[in-house]
Amino acid sequence: MSHPQVTIYPYVTFVIIHDSPSNTSEHWKSGPQQTTGLANITNTGLTDNPQDFNFSEYMNNGTQFMDDENESNVFTIDSKQYEIEDLVTAYSDRQHSKYSVIHLNIHSLPAKFDQLRAMLTRLNDVSINVNFVLLCETFLSDVNADMYNIPGFNFICRNRQTNNRGGVAMYIKKGITFKHRNDLEVNVDGEFESLMIEANVDGTTIIVGEIYRVPNTSEVTSVERFEQILINLSDIKKQVILACDQNFDFLKLQKQKHTSDLLNNFMAAGFFPTITQATRITPTSSTLIDNIYVNFKNNILRPSSRGS
Repeated sequence: MSHPQVTIYPYVTFVIIHDSPSNTSEHWKSGPQQTTGLANITNTGLTDNPQDFNFSEYMNNGTQFMDDENESNVFTIDSKQYEIEDLVTAYSDRQHSKYSVIHLNIHSLPAKFDQLRAMLTRLNDVSINVNFVLLCETFLSDVNADMYNIPGFNFICRNRQTNNRGGVAMYIKKGITFKHRNDLEVNVDGEFESLMIEANVDGTTIIVGEIYRVPNTSEVTSVERFEQILINLSDIKKQVILACDQNFDFLKLQKQKHTSDLLNNFMAAGFFPTITQATRITPTSSTLIDNIYVNFKNNILRPSSRGS
């Protein structure tokens, strides 16, 4: 089957959450129970990454992430890059896959709606069932938001009120019950946007959120807004997935204090970033400003010098 050219953005961040199989294999002993990475959706081939800072190495050097249920299981954080058809391999244990999440800065849903549907069709064609599609920079208004429903999904969004830029949205697979949790959100129109839901997936209740920090807004204030969301979530005794276009570049972590502060705040709250590769790449630069944070493994030992 031929597919339309998909040119939304070179990389889509994703996380696939697994159940533990009844007979634990070496695969499950070797790492956390999620598959994370970057999916290339442009059909142009994976691009060499010109980054000069290895975030994965930084995160795993002197930092131990331990499974709460098995403290002898110390794992590392390392995402990979996949061509979209190669995600079949990443998803090969899908009989134990509980749900999957995709995050994408779509930079205008009206302009790229057909491409988004094509991407979801391609994923479906390789037997990848996407449960949550999390979007930012949707460029929707309250007038046209109802025009962008996709069969098989429920759609919710938060639109910017001052203009038709920005905005966050979610596609939620039909059959998943959910409710809006605006009590967990922080929203400042034109500066910081978030959307949170509580969902039930096969008997497991989880919190799923999408966060967009507008570029060139105050770094100090933005870190405080992220911290407020973490405070809002602090009493939630559930699995949480937070997808972010944070516009703090983890490849510049050692050079930017507020970027380091942001990471420290997430980790102190029991969240870790699942994406360690650059998410936006040009021939001359690369940035890691998109991520998906999870709190499933929240016994984190950090060196005291981090962020100093």
